[in-house]
Amino acid sequence: MIGWLAALRSADSSEAGTLAEAVAHAAATVSGVDFDEVVARGRAAVERGMCCDIYQLPENELDGPAAIVGTDVGATSVYDVRRFTYRAGSSLKEVRAAEEALGVPLPPRWVDYLTGPSVLDLFDGEEYLDIFTPADIVDVTNAYFEWVPRIGAAMIAGDGGSGRLLLDTRVGDDSPVVFSYSGGDDGWEGTTVQADSIDDFIASAEAGTLEVVFDDAREYRPRV
Repeated sequence: MIGWLAALRSADSSEAGTLAEAVAHAAATVSGVDFDEVVARGRAAVERGMCCDIYQLPENELDGPAAIVGTDVGATSVYDVRRFTYRAGSSLKEVRAAEEALGVPLPPRWVDYLTGPSVLDLFDGEEYLDIFTPADIVDVTNAYFEWVPRIGAAMIAGDGGSGRLLLDTRVGDDSPVVFSYSGGDDGWEGTTVQADSIDDFIASAEAGTLEVVFDDAREYRPRV
């Protein structure tokens, strides 16, 4: 049985439509029944110019990725079973250029994550999450704060809609990760804490357990 599949492909290529196509066009694959092992091996293989899609396969009796082709499992749409995609980290040069364009430094811990050997690109499970590249952080943050007072925020991720996850760059690595949405209150008022620390946020995103909480989340109250 194959419970999980990691398929590596060129970052410039489009994701295949079915699992059979994903396997056929993959530069390499990793499969197994243990989620953590498959993810770890798939991530480790991500290099510049490559990305790795992680799929949760339907119940099957297959003994390897090659056996997927020509089966009902192989005909499964990748969009029904994809959990998330890893890509190579950004360069430090890209991060520094983003900081200059923002006018504030990003927290060192977030810089470490963005420049790591792989970084979460998409997560499609309980929540949709898009981790922004340094250039995306600049585009989204500067576009929003062109019209409202700047508060030292950096928008680091989105929910596929108007929701944004923010860091308070004024407190560096002590920043929680907070949620805001377009059309809400200006400033930090109305933002809610989704993770007490950057490390907590990374851990939940990487594990696929992140859930944006609205009603029971506490409001962020900056200490500066």
